[in-house]
Order: sequence, then C-alpha cells, then structure tokens
Amino acid sequence: MNKQQQKEFKEKYVKTLKKRLFLPCTYELKKDLSFKMPFSLPSLEINKHIKVSGNSCFLKKGWIWDGASGISIDTLNMFFPAIVHDVYCIILENHTFFTRKEADIQYLRLLLENDMNTFRAMMQYRAIRAYMRIRY
Repeated sequence: MNKQQQKEFKEKYVKTLKKRLFLPCTYELKKDLSFKMPFSLPSLEINKHIKVSGNSCFLKKGWIWDGASGISIDTLNMFFPAIVHDVYCIILENHTFFTRKEADIQYLRLLLENDMNTFRAMMQYRAIRAYMRIRY
C-alpha cells in the first residue's frame, strides 16, 4: 500500500481505544475486514471475531488488537501488517498449519510492501523473533 492507501485503511478500519507513547496501544476494528493469506487452511472459526477458509481470513467489526509488537511507534505502514501478524499468532495458539517463523516472515514481507524502509522493517522482524525466543 502506498501512503495514501495506508491513511485510507486506517481511517476506514482502525479506531484507537488507548494511545500510549512507546507502549502497546489498543485498537478496535471499525468494520469487517478480509484479506488473503499465503497459507491454505480448512474452514475454521478461530474465535467470535476471526474466521478462516482456504486462503481467506475474515475479521469481524469489534476485534481488538494491540498494534505492532515490541517497543515501536505505530505508523501508517504498520497497521495492516500488525493486524495480519496478530491474527496469525492467534491461529498458532491452537493450530499448526504454519510455523511462527513463517508468520514472522509474512509480517516482514507486509512491512516492506507497505513502504517501510528495510532497516526499520528488519528491526521489527528481529524484535518479534527475539520475543518469541524469550517467551517460548
């Protein structure tokens, strides 16, 4: 997405519930959202807000997430990648259709596709990889 598309995405889909500098923020999905995944999954209802079928993921209005992982400032080019990555992590809590590393690589790919510079995207990627080593 280019900057204008990122701005439109945020205005259309993202409602800020709690904003904090250098700490996770809390956001709510303002309307239903669907996106394609590089993984093909059986039809599943992950929870009341997340459903997957084949390579499609459907998020219902009202889903809440915490923005980008790690110590970061949420910028326009991070909203969609953070949403997708959080969904992948939720799927991975109960299913093994793909690995955490594959989810993290998709996060990096989306950051770069959303015009984040390579250095910052790699720092985000390394931060979530390090977090997983500490957490698990």
